[in-house]
Amino acid sequence: MADLLDDATIDERLEPLDDWRREGDEIVLDREFKDFAAAIAWVDLVAAEAEAANHHPDILVHGWNKVRLTVTNHSAGGLTEADFDAQMDRKAWPALKEKLEKVFKSKTREDWCKIMEGSDICFAPILTMQEAPKHPHNAARNIFIERHGVTQPAPAPRFSRTPSAARDAVSADIGELTSAWKAGR
Repeated sequence: MADLLDDATIDERLEPLDDWRREGDEIVLDREFKDFAAAIAWVDLVAAEAEAANHHPDILVHGWNKVRLTVTNHSAGGLTEADFDAQMDRKAWPALKEKLEKVFKSKTREDWCKIMEGSDICFAPILTMQEAPKHPHNAARNIFIERHGVTQPAPAPRFSRTPSAARDAVSADIGELTSAWKAGR
């Protein structure tokens, strides 16, 4: 079992790590991304690096674009040198991105769907606007509607007790509005 680090060593090792902080016997990094896809792509990069290092952090995806990475040595019951050595090397990210790109290109979308659908993996294929309304997940939740011959996303948010409804646009006569405005109404 690895030796636990003392508080002074942990603080010293944390100092050069931008955005990391200590929470008890763990070090934590919170990241916010432009969208869900970017968050998941980053999680995939972290997972590849963690697998290569055989040192696996706890990863929490929350909200629609936030990720929390928590690192500790579970078997040692605290922080060890391995927890700091396993951190992401930003210089390695381009190579990891290339490696992941090759992995994803090694199978078709349908192959990936067969592997991941029905599992506990957070996954969704990228669908065209023609495919998306027919996908079982979207169809079961009435995500798409047809209005005036055009298939489009249904209004959001969708609450069980107060469902949203698509409405026709309100029309206005600009002359009437201008007259009312001038009259001070």
